Amino acid sequence: MYPDHMETGHVALIVLAAVAGVPAFFCLILLVLSKLGGWSALAERYRTDRSFQGTLWNYQFGFLGSTRYNGALTVGSGSEGLYLAVIVFLRPFHPPLLIPWHEVALGGRKSILFGELVEFRLGQEPLASLWLHESLAQKVASAPGAYLRSPIPPA
Repeated sequence: MYPDHMETGHVALIVLAAVAGVPAFFCLILLVLSKLGGWSALAERYRTDRSFQGTLWNYQFGFLGSTRYNGALTVGSGSEGLYLAVIVFLRPFHPPLLIPWHEVALGGRKSILFGELVEFRLGQEPLASLWLHESLAQKVASAPGAYLRSPIPPA
């Protein structure tokens, strides 16, 4: 029905659309997650390009707003503030953040299947809530240079 070169052209177009479409769709998902969880709002004020000086914990679990970052978070604690970043392939729309301690406050707690989560309210409004496992929250609060406005209450 079609000459061979027409069919080859259609196949090439479909392959090209798939090659371009998959990364574009992935980036769209990252944009939506950044907006839903509050990362984009935090990035407007706290984006950093400097290397972080402090203690880092890589591949951590946490929630920012309604967005769950399972093993994708890097959390840092140092004299300048609370540092947040995601693993490299999730970086579109998720630049590293450095939130000064005077704009980090402890919030509530909630129980989940595997323990307790502690809330960190980020920004003066607050702009977003970060929920971390209690054990990581304790490490963040007690790292050298960390200064939270209030200590983490016992469970």
